Amino acid sequence: MAYENFNKLVEYGRKLQEANLFPIVAVSGPLGMGKTSFSIQWSIRHCEKYLNEKYFSLHKYIAYNDYEVLQKYYNLPEYSPLIADEASRFAMSMDWNKAANKEIKKQTMQLRPRHLLFFMNIPNFAWLDKVYR
Repeated sequence: MAYENFNKLVEYGRKLQEANLFPIVAVSGPLGMGKTSFSIQWSIRHCEKYLNEKYFSLHKYIAYNDYEVLQKYYNLPEYSPLIADEASRFAMSMDWNKAANKEIKKQTMQLRPRHLLFFMNIPNFAWLDKVYR
């Protein structure tokens, strides 16, 4: 019962995936407030319920830089979660003109058919480039 609302949130994320909407979940908050933990917990439940995975691999689902985000975009199975930890490294509006950031934005808009559940952990929501907002 304690996780009833959290489980509903996980189910809602799946419905967005199935509706071909490519959900981007911006997880924002100060340093040390649990952004990564929240994204991981959601992803664990998602993988258990919808991908039949008994073991959750952090290495498989978490990206820490531009290169890893793009690599996982292309290599994760359909309907997987993708956690961009410290998304400010590639998704900040002040860095909109960097080549890698442009490529990630372009791929984000083209990967709807992959049905990924994309978590972007960033300290301040306002820092996100308008493409992601």
